[in-house]
Amino acid sequence: MTPLGAALDHTADKVLVACVLLALAYAALPLELVIAGVIILGRDVGIAGVREAVGAQGKSLPVGAMGKWKAAAEMTGVGAFMAFQAAALLQADASWVIGLSWAARALIWAAAALALVSGAIYAAALVRKTA
Repeated sequence: MTPLGAALDHTADKVLVACVLLALAYAALPLELVIAGVIILGRDVGIAGVREAVGAQGKSLPVGAMGKWKAAAEMTGVGAFMAFQAAALLQADASWVIGLSWAARALIWAAAALALVSGAIYAAALVRKTA
């Protein structure tokens, strides 16, 4: 309920998902999803820097709904990719493996698209705050 707690919670979520995404990119993700991961992580690092700069000026940049949708798609996509890997390793029914693969790809790319859109929204909000 404190500002510090809110900041730490947000940071912990970002670090957790970033670490999992980086580990998957290193070990298992196909190149196309590595590119989506770079987009997602690049946006997250950029927005974290912008938030820090705005905070140093005594202002804030509130979390938007688009960023929350991005986080939800990202976390669900990473989970779906891990489930896909488990299903493939356990030689599950092909329909499960294929379905999880498509779900993971769609969700991770949706997160990348939402990262770009929400990044643009944050950039526009930053321009309005500094103008």
